[in-house]
Amino acid sequence: MGCWEVKKIAERRMFAKKVISSARFLRMPATARLLYYDLGMYADDDGIVEAFTVLQMTHAALDDLHILAAR
Repeated sequence: MGCWEVKKIAERRMFAKKVISSARFLRMPATARLLYYDLGMYADDDGIVEAFTVLQMTHAALDDLHILAAR
């Protein structure tokens, strides 16, 4: 890719059923599960996301991020 070309970011995301249907995931509060989806939707193609920005945009609680990180 040349220096003036823009990398096209995918518009679609997939979440693994194995993860979102696991007891470990389902036992989390609904707000933490929603944050998981929001982080996934804002991540780039390599899975990199700025968590603070997503927390601010979605008004999610920092505690939910800590729950996700612990699991």
